[in-house]
Amino acid sequence: VILLAVSLFIIGLSLGILAPNIFLTTTLVTKEDPTFSLGVIASLSFLGQFMSPLIVEGISNIFNLQNVRDPFLISVVFATIGLIVVFSIRKLNFLEE
Repeated sequence: VILLAVSLFIIGLSLGILAPNIFLTTTLVTKEDPTFSLGVIASLSFLGQFMSPLIVEGISNIFNLQNVRDPFLISVVFATIGLIVVFSIRKLNFLEE
């Protein structure tokens, strides 16, 4: 129960920090029409919430993963890959400047 409470706290904290910053960044990018960029970000966010269980279930079925922990491990793998990609792109952009 303690591990669940700590993980929920971390998820809530990260969403509380990330979501406003994502929406703030989209308004800074497009000065003329920020509503379009906000709509795109909101749509992709909801699409991700809809698709993630389907993708995780598909991967679980392909690799025959039946444990309760497996969806979380799949999410950790995707998050790690995403962080590596983001930091690699930022490093490349920093080196080009």
